[in-house]
This record gives sequence, structure tokens and C-alpha cells, in this order.
Amino acid sequence: MTPLGYFFFIAPAFLIGTVFGALVALALGGSMNMKSAGRGVTFSAVGAAGGIVLYLLTASWWNDPIVGPYMLCPFTGMAMGLISQRRKRSG
Repeated sequence: MTPLGYFFFIAPAFLIGTVFGALVALALGGSMNMKSAGRGVTFSAVGAAGGIVLYLLTASWWNDPIVGPYMLCPFTGMAMGLISQRRKRSG
């Protein structure tokens, strides 16, 4: 597959992962200021990018190459959204 072809199905997966992670972080955060909301969005974007890296490392394991990023990016984005709220809740 061409690099442009990878972009067309990895970019939406990244955006979906970032949005799901940010929604989880904002829902768990309750009433928060912009700094802690930005922390959740940043962590979820990093998590979604980690999902892309994880997909690229394991691309040969997936039977359908399109399913992988749409599963990994949202899950890692939501996991990082949860991690972003951990410090706030424990402190």
C-alpha cells in the first residue's frame, strides 16, 4: 500500500482515538479548568499516536489491515485519558 493510502485510513483513526480519549478525560474530570482539560486532550492525542505506532509494529498480525488502527487508537487514547486524570484524583 502506498504511504498516501496509509494516511487515508490512519488519520481518521487517530482523530477518533483522540476524541474518545478526550471525552473520557473530560467526563471523568467533572468541572475542571482549561489547564486540566488540556492535559486530558494532550494525553489522549499521545495515546492515539501510540496506537498508530503499535499498529504499525503489529500490522502483519491483523487479518484486515483497516480494523487494526480503528481498534488500537481509540483504546490507547481512552487509556491515556484515564491516566491523565489519575494524578488529579489521587492528589
